[in-house]
Amino acid sequence: MPLKPRCWFVVSISLTLFVFPSMAISSLTLTQTAAPSFGLIVSGASGRQFILNTDDTISGTHSIDYVSGATAGRFIIEDTSSPASVNISVDVLGTTGGLSIGEALCSYGGGIQQTCSGSGITVTSSASATLRLGLELTTSTAHRGGDSATASLELTISYL
Repeated sequence: MPLKPRCWFVVSISLTLFVFPSMAISSLTLTQTAAPSFGLIVSGASGRQFILNTDDTISGTHSIDYVSGATAGRFIIEDTSSPASVNISVDVLGTTGGLSIGEALCSYGGGIQQTCSGSGITVTSSASATLRLGLELTTSTAHRGGDSATASLELTISYL
């Protein structure tokens, strides 16, 4: 029996980074080392859910359609005034290409994965720690081979 050809679609994520107070007077430095990426996903129907976890795995009700290449976002946060309480939050600015972003997921300094959408998470900063960023994605249209979709996010880190 011949194999059916598979078609892929690509999801691109762009981030706007904010540190409050402004970077010029802040003792926080934020460096992106990897952008979140869902890798290759088999094209298919609307309503499929994929969760990019902070450990680079894909879960969700349609994770069977994931092929390869998932990478959680990675950011190095350095704080010369540590320890201090900081809030880390992620907001979705917009999406195109038939997808919606539900929750943003964060893991700071090797800690557990937590929802950091909206009001965010509060952590105690350290001199240098890695923030890992994952996302929940749901397709809102049927995708065919070669389709692409994008999401724009805002990552904000502020002192409390």
